Amino acid sequence: FGNPFTWNFRAVAAVVDGLGAIDAGTVTLPAEREARAKAFGYFVLGLAHGTVAILYDQGYIYDPSIDRENVELRPYNEVMDAALGYFDQAIQYAQGQNFSIPSSWMSRETSAADLVRISHSMKARYRAAVARTPAERDAVNWNAVIADVDAGVQSTWQMNLDYTNWWSSFVYYSHLLGWSQLNYHVLGMADQSGQYQRWVARAPGDKHPNLSADQQGDPFLIVTPDTRFPQGSTQAQQDANPGTKWIIPTQGPGAQWAQPGRGTWRWSYYRNVEFANWMANDGLFDEISRTEMNLLKAEGLVRSGGSLGDAAAIVNQTRTAAGLNATDASGTNTSCVPRLPNGECGGLLEMLKWEKRLETQYSGMLHATWYFDSRGWGDLAEGSFLQIPMPERELELL
Repeated sequence: FGNPFTWNFRAVAAVVDGLGAIDAGTVTLPAEREARAKAFGYFVLGLAHGTVAILYDQGYIYDPSIDRENVELRPYNEVMDAALGYFDQAIQYAQGQNFSIPSSWMSRETSAADLVRISHSMKARYRAAVARTPAERDAVNWNAVIADVDAGVQSTWQMNLDYTNWWSSFVYYSHLLGWSQLNYHVLGMADQSGQYQRWVARAPGDKHPNLSADQQGDPFLIVTPDTRFPQGSTQAQQDANPGTKWIIPTQGPGAQWAQPGRGTWRWSYYRNVEFANWMANDGLFDEISRTEMNLLKAEGLVRSGGSLGDAAAIVNQTRTAAGLNATDASGTNTSCVPRLPNGECGGLLEMLKWEKRLETQYSGMLHATWYFDSRGWGDLAEGSFLQIPMPERELELL
Protein backbone atom coordinates (compact mmCIF):
# COMPACT_ATOMS: atom_id res chain seq x y z
CA PHE A 1 0.00 0.00 0.00
CA GLY A 2 3.02 2.27 -0.10
CA ASN A 3 3.57 1.83 -3.84
CA PRO A 4 0.63 3.96 -5.08
CA PHE A 5 1.88 6.86 -2.97
CA THR A 6 5.43 6.57 -4.31
CA TRP A 7 4.47 5.99 -7.94
CA ASN A 8 1.94 8.81 -8.11
CA PHE A 9 4.37 11.33 -6.65
CA ARG A 10 7.09 10.14 -9.02
CA ALA A 11 4.66 11.12 -11.78
CA VAL A 12 4.04 14.46 -10.08
CA ALA A 13 7.78 15.15 -9.77
CA ALA A 14 8.39 14.27 -13.43
CA VAL A 15 5.57 16.52 -14.62
CA VAL A 16 6.70 19.45 -12.49
CA ASP A 17 10.26 19.09 -13.79
CA GLY A 18 9.01 19.01 -17.37
CA LEU A 19 6.65 21.94 -17.05
CA GLY A 20 9.31 23.86 -15.15
CA ALA A 21 11.75 23.38 -18.03
CA ILE A 22 9.17 24.80 -20.45
CA ASP A 23 8.33 27.75 -18.20
CA ALA A 24 12.04 28.53 -17.70
CA GLY A 25 12.72 28.48 -21.44
CA THR A 26 15.12 25.55 -21.10
CA VAL A 27 12.89 23.70 -23.54
CA THR A 28 11.08 25.46 -26.35
CA LEU A 29 8.24 23.87 -28.30
CA PRO A 30 5.94 25.00 -31.11
CA ALA A 31 2.74 26.50 -29.68
CA GLU A 32 0.55 23.46 -30.33
CA ARG A 33 3.05 21.02 -28.85
CA GLU A 34 3.54 23.26 -25.81
CA ALA A 35 -0.23 23.28 -25.30
CA ARG A 36 -0.22 19.48 -25.63
CA ALA A 37 2.59 19.09 -23.08
CA LYS A 38 0.88 21.38 -20.58
CA ALA A 39 -2.57 19.86 -21.06
CA PHE A 40 -1.26 16.34 -20.60
CA GLY A 41 0.99 17.39 -17.73
CA TYR A 42 -1.85 18.94 -15.74
CA PHE A 43 -4.05 15.96 -16.58
CA VAL A 44 -1.43 13.70 -14.97
CA LEU A 45 -1.21 16.03 -11.96
CA GLY A 46 -4.98 15.67 -11.60
CA LEU A 47 -4.83 11.88 -11.81
CA ALA A 48 -1.94 11.56 -9.38
CA HIS A 49 -3.27 13.93 -6.74
CA GLY A 50 -6.80 12.55 -7.12
CA THR A 51 -5.61 8.96 -6.67
CA VAL A 52 -3.66 9.85 -3.53
CA ALA A 53 -6.69 11.73 -2.18
CA ILE A 54 -9.08 8.79 -2.56
CA LEU A 55 -6.61 6.32 -1.02
CA TYR A 56 -4.65 8.05 1.74
CA ASP A 57 -5.45 10.16 4.77
CA GLN A 58 -3.08 12.88 3.53
CA GLY A 59 -0.69 13.71 0.74
CA TYR A 60 1.46 16.41 -0.81
CA ILE A 61 0.30 19.15 -3.17
CA TYR A 62 2.96 19.99 -5.72
CA ASP A 63 2.89 21.84 -9.03
CA PRO A 64 5.16 24.30 -10.91
CA SER A 65 3.89 27.23 -8.85
CA ILE A 66 5.05 25.70 -5.55
CA ASP A 67 8.67 25.77 -4.43
CA ARG A 68 9.89 22.32 -3.50
CA GLU A 69 10.96 23.58 -0.08
CA ASN A 70 7.39 24.67 0.63
CA VAL A 71 5.72 21.34 -0.17
CA GLU A 72 3.93 19.97 2.87
CA LEU A 73 1.42 17.29 3.76
CA ARG A 74 -2.23 18.27 3.49
CA PRO A 75 -5.45 16.39 4.39
CA TYR A 76 -7.08 14.34 1.65
CA ASN A 77 -9.90 16.79 0.97
CA GLU A 78 -7.40 19.56 0.19
CA VAL A 79 -5.41 17.22 -2.05
CA MET A 80 -8.63 16.46 -3.93
CA ASP A 81 -9.40 20.15 -4.35
CA ALA A 82 -5.97 20.56 -5.91
CA ALA A 83 -6.59 17.59 -8.22
CA LEU A 84 -9.83 19.11 -9.50
CA GLY A 85 -7.98 22.37 -10.17
CA TYR A 86 -5.32 20.53 -12.19
CA PHE A 87 -7.99 18.88 -14.34
CA ASP A 88 -9.42 22.35 -14.96
CA GLN A 89 -6.00 23.54 -16.13
CA ALA A 90 -5.71 20.53 -18.43
CA ILE A 91 -9.09 21.45 -19.91
CA GLN A 92 -7.97 25.06 -20.33
CA TYR A 93 -4.82 24.12 -22.25
CA ALA A 94 -6.60 21.51 -24.43
CA GLN A 95 -9.75 23.49 -25.22
CA GLY A 96 -9.93 24.40 -28.90
CA GLN A 97 -6.61 22.75 -29.77
CA ASN A 98 -6.02 20.31 -32.64
CA PHE A 99 -3.19 18.27 -31.16
CA SER A 100 -3.25 14.52 -30.79
CA ILE A 101 -1.72 12.70 -27.84
CA PRO A 102 0.21 9.63 -29.07
CA SER A 103 -0.73 6.11 -28.00
CA SER A 104 2.60 5.75 -26.18
CA TRP A 105 1.35 8.37 -23.68
CA MET A 106 -2.18 7.06 -22.99
CA SER A 107 -2.18 3.60 -24.63
CA ARG A 108 -4.50 4.93 -27.35
CA GLU A 109 -4.19 8.00 -29.55
CA THR A 110 -6.28 10.74 -27.97
CA SER A 111 -7.38 14.06 -29.43
CA ALA A 112 -7.40 17.35 -27.55
CA ALA A 113 -11.21 17.29 -27.56
CA ASP A 114 -11.18 13.78 -26.10
CA LEU A 115 -8.75 14.87 -23.36
CA VAL A 116 -11.19 17.64 -22.41
CA ARG A 117 -14.05 15.15 -22.14
CA ILE A 118 -11.93 12.60 -20.22
CA SER A 119 -10.86 15.30 -17.77
CA HIS A 120 -14.48 16.22 -17.06
CA SER A 121 -15.37 12.55 -16.50
CA MET A 122 -12.42 12.12 -14.15
CA LYS A 123 -13.56 15.14 -12.16
CA ALA A 124 -17.04 13.65 -11.83
CA ARG A 125 -15.84 10.27 -10.57
CA TYR A 126 -13.19 11.68 -8.21
CA ARG A 127 -15.63 14.12 -6.60
CA ALA A 128 -17.84 11.20 -5.58
CA ALA A 129 -15.09 8.69 -4.82
CA VAL A 130 -13.27 10.82 -2.24
CA ALA A 131 -16.14 10.47 0.27
CA ARG A 132 -15.24 8.23 3.22
CA THR A 133 -18.71 8.06 4.80
CA PRO A 134 -22.38 8.43 3.84
CA ALA A 135 -22.33 11.94 5.33
CA GLU A 136 -19.42 12.91 3.07
CA ARG A 137 -21.12 11.29 0.07
CA ASP A 138 -24.27 13.32 0.76
CA ALA A 139 -22.16 16.49 0.97
CA VAL A 140 -20.59 16.00 -2.47
CA ASN A 141 -21.33 18.83 -4.89
CA TRP A 142 -23.66 16.70 -6.99
CA ASN A 143 -24.64 19.53 -9.29
CA ALA A 144 -20.98 19.83 -10.25
CA VAL A 145 -20.82 16.06 -10.75
CA ILE A 146 -23.82 16.20 -13.09
CA ALA A 147 -22.30 19.10 -15.05
CA ASP A 148 -19.02 17.23 -15.49
CA VAL A 149 -20.82 14.06 -16.56
CA ASP A 150 -22.69 16.03 -19.21
CA ALA A 151 -19.42 17.59 -20.43
CA GLY A 152 -17.55 14.28 -20.21
CA VAL A 153 -17.16 11.25 -22.44
CA GLN A 154 -20.22 10.46 -24.52
CA SER A 155 -19.22 6.87 -25.21
CA THR A 156 -17.09 4.36 -23.34
CA TRP A 157 -13.38 5.23 -23.39
CA GLN A 158 -11.09 2.24 -23.37
CA MET A 159 -7.42 1.76 -22.62
CA ASN A 160 -5.24 -0.97 -24.07
CA LEU A 161 -4.14 -3.05 -21.08
CA ASP A 162 -2.33 -5.76 -23.00
CA TYR A 163 -2.86 -8.98 -21.05
CA THR A 164 0.65 -10.15 -22.00
CA ASN A 165 2.37 -7.51 -19.87
CA TRP A 166 3.29 -8.20 -16.25
CA TRP A 167 0.57 -6.22 -14.46
CA SER A 168 -2.35 -7.22 -16.62
CA SER A 169 -1.32 -10.85 -16.81
CA PHE A 170 -1.12 -10.92 -13.02
CA VAL A 171 -4.68 -9.62 -12.76
CA TYR A 172 -5.95 -12.07 -15.36
CA TYR A 173 -4.28 -15.18 -13.95
CA SER A 174 -5.26 -14.20 -10.43
CA HIS A 175 -8.79 -14.34 -11.78
CA LEU A 176 -8.17 -17.91 -12.95
CA LEU A 177 -6.86 -18.86 -9.51
CA GLY A 178 -10.10 -18.05 -7.78
CA TRP A 179 -9.95 -14.34 -7.01
CA SER A 180 -12.98 -13.61 -9.21
CA GLN A 181 -15.49 -15.61 -7.21
CA LEU A 182 -18.84 -14.04 -6.63
CA ASN A 183 -19.29 -13.00 -3.01
CA TYR A 184 -22.81 -13.80 -1.83
CA HIS A 185 -22.65 -11.07 0.80
CA VAL A 186 -23.76 -8.37 -1.66
CA LEU A 187 -24.52 -10.12 -4.94
CA GLY A 188 -26.70 -12.63 -3.13
CA MET A 189 -29.35 -9.90 -3.14
CA ALA A 190 -30.21 -11.07 -6.66
CA ASP A 191 -31.70 -14.25 -5.18
CA GLN A 192 -35.46 -14.80 -4.99
CA SER A 193 -35.44 -18.26 -3.41
CA GLY A 194 -34.94 -17.17 0.20
CA GLN A 195 -31.52 -18.82 0.39
CA TYR A 196 -29.77 -15.45 0.67
CA GLN A 197 -31.70 -14.45 3.76
CA ARG A 198 -30.90 -17.84 5.37
CA TRP A 199 -27.24 -17.59 4.36
CA VAL A 200 -26.66 -14.02 5.54
CA ALA A 201 -28.08 -14.84 8.98
CA ARG A 202 -25.57 -17.63 9.61
CA ALA A 203 -22.30 -17.33 11.47
CA PRO A 204 -19.24 -16.94 9.20
CA GLY A 205 -18.11 -20.51 9.81
CA ASP A 206 -21.44 -21.83 8.54
CA LYS A 207 -21.44 -19.84 5.31
CA HIS A 208 -20.11 -22.58 3.03
CA PRO A 209 -22.31 -22.50 -0.09
CA ASN A 210 -23.24 -26.18 0.21
CA LEU A 211 -22.94 -26.97 3.90
CA SER A 212 -24.40 -25.57 7.09
CA ALA A 213 -25.54 -26.82 10.45
CA ASP A 214 -29.21 -26.97 9.45
CA GLN A 215 -29.15 -27.26 5.65
CA GLN A 216 -27.05 -30.32 4.76
CA GLY A 217 -26.61 -30.59 1.01
CA ASP A 218 -28.77 -27.54 0.30
CA PRO A 219 -26.72 -25.59 -2.27
CA PHE A 220 -26.97 -21.82 -2.28
CA LEU A 221 -27.82 -21.23 -5.90
CA ILE A 222 -28.87 -17.70 -6.83
CA VAL A 223 -32.31 -18.01 -8.41
CA THR A 224 -33.03 -14.71 -10.09
CA PRO A 225 -34.61 -13.09 -13.15
CA ASP A 226 -31.42 -11.01 -13.54
CA THR A 227 -29.84 -12.46 -16.68
CA ARG A 228 -26.37 -11.33 -15.66
CA PHE A 229 -26.55 -14.46 -13.47
CA PRO A 230 -27.13 -18.06 -14.64
CA GLN A 231 -30.78 -18.92 -15.10
CA GLY A 232 -32.68 -21.79 -13.52
CA SER A 233 -33.24 -23.27 -10.09
CA THR A 234 -30.85 -26.25 -10.26
CA GLN A 235 -27.13 -26.50 -10.87
CA ALA A 236 -27.73 -28.41 -14.10
CA GLN A 237 -30.05 -25.72 -15.39
CA GLN A 238 -27.62 -22.97 -14.45
CA ASP A 239 -24.72 -24.84 -16.06
CA ALA A 240 -26.71 -24.88 -19.28
CA ASN A 241 -27.86 -21.25 -19.04
CA PRO A 242 -24.88 -19.07 -18.05
CA GLY A 243 -25.30 -15.42 -17.21
CA THR A 244 -23.75 -12.58 -19.15
CA LYS A 245 -21.42 -11.76 -16.24
CA TRP A 246 -21.46 -14.81 -13.94
CA ILE A 247 -21.23 -18.54 -14.65
CA ILE A 248 -20.92 -21.81 -12.75
CA PRO A 249 -17.61 -23.22 -14.04
CA THR A 250 -18.06 -26.63 -15.60
CA GLN A 251 -14.98 -28.03 -13.82
CA GLY A 252 -16.99 -28.51 -10.64
CA PRO A 253 -17.08 -26.85 -7.20
CA GLY A 254 -13.33 -27.14 -6.62
CA ALA A 255 -12.74 -24.72 -9.47
CA GLN A 256 -14.28 -21.86 -7.56
CA TRP A 257 -13.96 -22.95 -3.90
CA ALA A 258 -10.41 -21.65 -3.83
CA GLN A 259 -8.24 -19.22 -1.85
CA PRO A 260 -9.44 -20.30 1.62
CA GLY A 261 -7.06 -17.74 3.12
CA ARG A 262 -9.55 -15.04 2.10
CA GLY A 263 -12.17 -16.73 4.31
CA THR A 264 -14.30 -19.68 3.30
CA TRP A 265 -17.40 -17.57 3.89
CA ARG A 266 -16.51 -15.93 0.56
CA TRP A 267 -16.91 -19.20 -1.35
CA SER A 268 -19.65 -19.54 -3.93
CA TYR A 269 -20.66 -21.49 -7.01
CA TYR A 270 -20.05 -18.57 -9.33
CA ARG A 271 -17.19 -17.01 -11.25
CA ASN A 272 -17.06 -13.76 -13.18
CA VAL A 273 -16.30 -13.97 -16.92
CA GLU A 274 -15.45 -10.36 -17.69
CA PHE A 275 -11.67 -10.80 -17.53
CA ALA A 276 -11.93 -13.63 -20.04
CA ASN A 277 -13.90 -11.28 -22.29
CA TRP A 278 -11.17 -8.69 -21.88
CA MET A 279 -8.53 -11.17 -23.04
CA ALA A 280 -10.69 -12.11 -26.05
CA ASN A 281 -10.96 -8.42 -26.98
CA ASP A 282 -7.20 -7.87 -27.33
CA GLY A 283 -6.81 -6.21 -23.95
CA LEU A 284 -9.12 -3.23 -24.55
CA PHE A 285 -10.51 -2.37 -21.14
CA ASP A 286 -13.24 0.06 -20.13
CA GLU A 287 -11.45 2.81 -18.24
CA ILE A 288 -14.44 5.20 -18.30
CA SER A 289 -17.72 3.57 -19.28
CA ARG A 290 -20.69 5.62 -20.35
CA THR A 291 -22.79 3.45 -18.03
CA GLU A 292 -20.64 4.48 -15.06
CA MET A 293 -21.08 8.14 -15.95
CA ASN A 294 -24.84 7.77 -16.47
CA LEU A 295 -25.32 6.08 -13.10
CA LEU A 296 -23.16 8.70 -11.42
CA LYS A 297 -25.49 11.31 -12.87
CA ALA A 298 -28.51 9.33 -11.66
CA GLU A 299 -27.10 9.30 -8.13
CA GLY A 300 -26.55 13.04 -8.42
CA LEU A 301 -30.19 13.53 -9.42
CA VAL A 302 -31.38 11.48 -6.45
CA ARG A 303 -29.13 13.21 -3.92
CA SER A 304 -29.54 16.78 -5.19
CA GLY A 305 -33.31 16.76 -5.39
CA GLY A 306 -33.35 16.50 -9.17
CA SER A 307 -35.75 14.54 -11.34
CA LEU A 308 -36.30 11.07 -9.87
CA GLY A 309 -38.01 10.10 -13.12
CA ASP A 310 -34.83 10.93 -15.06
CA ALA A 311 -32.79 8.95 -12.53
CA ALA A 312 -35.13 5.96 -12.91
CA ALA A 313 -34.84 6.17 -16.71
CA ILE A 314 -31.04 5.90 -16.41
CA VAL A 315 -31.32 2.93 -14.04
CA ASN A 316 -33.68 1.22 -16.49
CA GLN A 317 -31.12 1.35 -19.32
CA THR A 318 -29.15 -1.53 -17.83
CA ARG A 319 -31.87 -2.93 -15.55
CA THR A 320 -34.29 -3.87 -18.31
CA ALA A 321 -31.46 -5.09 -20.54
CA ALA A 322 -30.74 -7.63 -17.78
CA GLY A 323 -34.32 -8.95 -17.82
CA LEU A 324 -35.60 -6.97 -14.84
CA ASN A 325 -38.80 -4.95 -14.77
CA ALA A 326 -38.45 -1.21 -15.12
CA THR A 327 -38.61 1.07 -12.11
CA ASP A 328 -40.02 4.58 -11.83
CA ALA A 329 -39.69 7.78 -9.80
CA SER A 330 -41.34 6.13 -6.80
CA GLY A 331 -38.88 3.22 -6.83
CA THR A 332 -41.26 0.44 -7.91
CA ASN A 333 -39.39 -2.89 -7.84
CA THR A 334 -41.67 -5.66 -9.06
CA SER A 335 -38.69 -7.90 -9.92
CA CYS A 336 -37.46 -7.47 -6.32
CA VAL A 337 -33.82 -7.25 -7.39
CA PRO A 338 -32.09 -6.40 -5.19
CA ARG A 339 -33.88 -8.20 -2.38
CA LEU A 340 -32.28 -6.83 0.80
CA PRO A 341 -31.07 -8.98 3.72
CA ASN A 342 -34.32 -8.23 5.56
CA GLY A 343 -36.32 -9.60 2.61
CA GLU A 344 -37.62 -6.23 1.41
CA CYS A 345 -37.34 -5.13 -2.22
CA GLY A 346 -34.83 -2.30 -2.64
CA GLY A 347 -36.07 1.17 -3.57
CA LEU A 348 -34.75 3.49 -6.27
CA LEU A 349 -31.39 4.22 -4.64
CA GLU A 350 -30.80 0.52 -3.93
CA MET A 351 -31.63 -0.35 -7.54
CA LEU A 352 -29.27 2.37 -8.70
CA LYS A 353 -26.50 0.97 -6.48
CA TRP A 354 -27.23 -2.53 -7.78
CA GLU A 355 -26.78 -1.45 -11.39
CA LYS A 356 -23.61 0.49 -10.55
CA ARG A 357 -22.09 -2.54 -8.82
CA LEU A 358 -22.91 -4.98 -11.62
CA GLU A 359 -21.94 -2.70 -14.47
CA THR A 360 -18.68 -1.24 -13.12
CA GLN A 361 -17.10 -4.11 -11.19
CA TYR A 362 -13.43 -4.71 -12.11
CA SER A 363 -13.20 -1.45 -14.04
CA GLY A 364 -12.57 2.24 -13.48
CA MET A 365 -10.39 3.69 -10.72
CA LEU A 366 -7.81 1.09 -9.70
CA HIS A 367 -10.32 -1.50 -10.97
CA ALA A 368 -12.02 -0.92 -7.60
CA THR A 369 -15.00 1.33 -8.30
CA TRP A 370 -17.04 -0.99 -6.05
CA TYR A 371 -14.87 -0.18 -3.03
CA PHE A 372 -15.02 3.60 -3.40
CA ASP A 373 -18.78 3.56 -4.00
CA SER A 374 -19.44 1.17 -1.11
CA ARG A 375 -17.33 3.32 1.20
CA GLY A 376 -19.43 6.40 0.49
CA TRP A 377 -22.68 4.44 0.55
CA GLY A 378 -21.84 2.93 3.95
CA ASP A 379 -22.03 -0.58 2.50
CA LEU A 380 -18.54 -1.95 3.27
CA ALA A 381 -18.33 -4.91 5.61
CA GLU A 382 -18.09 -3.82 9.23
CA GLY A 383 -14.46 -3.21 10.17
CA SER A 384 -13.26 -2.45 6.63
CA PHE A 385 -10.65 0.29 6.33
CA LEU A 386 -11.90 3.62 5.00
CA GLN A 387 -8.51 4.96 3.95
CA ILE A 388 -4.84 4.04 4.03
CA PRO A 389 -2.51 5.76 6.50
CA MET A 390 0.61 7.59 5.40
CA PRO A 391 3.15 4.96 4.19
CA GLU A 392 5.85 4.27 6.76
CA ARG A 393 8.62 4.64 4.18
CA GLU A 394 7.51 8.23 3.62
CA LEU A 395 7.36 8.87 7.36
CA GLU A 396 10.88 7.53 7.73
CA LEU A 397 12.10 9.94 5.05
CA LEU A 398 10.42 12.85 6.80
